[in-house]
Amino acid sequence: MTRLIRRSEPRAELFGLGGASPFHMVHELLRWDPFRELGSLPRVEAFSPAFDVKENKENYILNADLPGVKENDLQVTLTGNRLAVSGKRETEARKEDEAY
Repeated sequence: MTRLIRRSEPRAELFGLGGASPFHMVHELLRWDPFRELGSLPRVEAFSPAFDVKENKENYILNADLPGVKENDLQVTLTGNRLAVSGKRETEARKEDEAY
């Protein structure tokens, strides 16, 4: 003879949680997005270019894809063993009658 055992969710009253099961509480915590509350902050656009780095016996050779960055607006600094590459690029003015 086969018997069926029915399982149900644990009742919240058994855990003293007054209506919410611990499984429901964990599910809600995992869905929480802390950045949703920061939606009113101004958006900062950052550009992180792709770099190719090659090494030979004497040098490191870095090739970066920097569209829109003029050579005069590029800063390369070496502090200890940390190389920093930063720059500025102007956003292209868009006209209202143009579609992208």
